[in-house]
Amino acid sequence: GTARELQIAELRQFIAEHTDRNRPMIVLGDMNVAADDPGQRPAGPERTPYQRLRLALDHHGLSLIDVWAHLGEGPGGTSDAVAEDGGRRIDYIFVSRRRPGAWALAPARVSVLPMLDEQVPEGSLSDHAAVECLLEVRRNERG
Repeated sequence: GTARELQIAELRQFIAEHTDRNRPMIVLGDMNVAADDPGQRPAGPERTPYQRLRLALDHHGLSLIDVWAHLGEGPGGTSDAVAEDGGRRIDYIFVSRRRPGAWALAPARVSVLPMLDEQVPEGSLSDHAAVECLLEVRRNERG
C-alpha cells in the first residue's frame, strides 16, 4: 500500500492497543487525507481516502465522530491558512461517540482558526489552519 495507508494502519493498531472502550477518546491532528465534499459519493466500488481513514478509525467496534462534519459550517479547509476557503480539510478532531459508561465527551462547538498574523511574511503563523473544539464532559447513564 501507499505510505499514507501504512500510516493509517499503524494509527489503527496504536488505537486498538491503547484504547479503553469504556473511556472517552479524542484522536486529532494533521491526517493529510482530504475530507470528502459533503454529499460526495464514490464513482465506483472504490472507497475514497477519507472513507478508508474513517473505517480504520472505527476499527474494533470503536465509533468516532468527525467533529467538523458533525457541527462545522462551511468548507472547514485547513491545508492553506491564507486561502479564503482554507484549502482542503486535512486536519481533524475525532471524538468517541457516547456509550453507556461513566463519562463521555460531547462536541459542542468547532471552528477553524487560520492564525493570521500580518507581522509574518507568509501571512499566518502556520501553513495549516488550526481546528478548535469545545467539548462538554457529560456523565452517562449506565445501561
